[in-house]
Amino acid sequence: ARLRRATSGSLRLQLTILKHWLTVAMREWDVPLSGNPMDRVVLPPTNPPRTRRLMPGEMERLVASVRRCRQEAMAPLIEVAVLTGMRMGELLRLTRADVDLDRSLVWVRVSKNGHPRPVPLCPRALAVVRERSLTNERLFSITPAAVKKSWRRTVTRAEYVNLRFHDLQH
Repeated sequence: ARLRRATSGSLRLQLTILKHWLTVAMREWDVPLSGNPMDRVVLPPTNPPRTRRLMPGEMERLVASVRRCRQEAMAPLIEVAVLTGMRMGELLRLTRADVDLDRSLVWVRVSKNGHPRPVPLCPRALAVVRERSLTNERLFSITPAAVKKSWRRTVTRAEYVNLRFHDLQH
């Protein structure tokens, strides 16, 4: 029944956490179990990876559509996302202090794996970041909710099917 409401990836994660809890309970807290009952549970298959990428000509349609957006930060946000492969959250957290114009890079202070990392900037991305850092403390002064709403409208206007902001990373 749970499989009908959750993706297989979510269910795998939850079952793995339960298995770990039981292992810790047996090893660390001396809970009297003869074995971990989760060892007998068959996990659902993993979700197939996304393969959606921008196809030739699609970038031009995306740019034309985003230029009609009311959120002024969307066009430069999408441009830097495509040019750097950065995640939306990483881009939205960038501040003037994260920009190193001399070395043509930005510092991602909080990344998905928890470690900071430098992101090199090509000349066009550097120009966009330089311009944004002159006028804004936060390079992209827009909330994640506003990005998602504007993204949906941009994608709909461009008549794309199944294109997510995350797909710009590849």
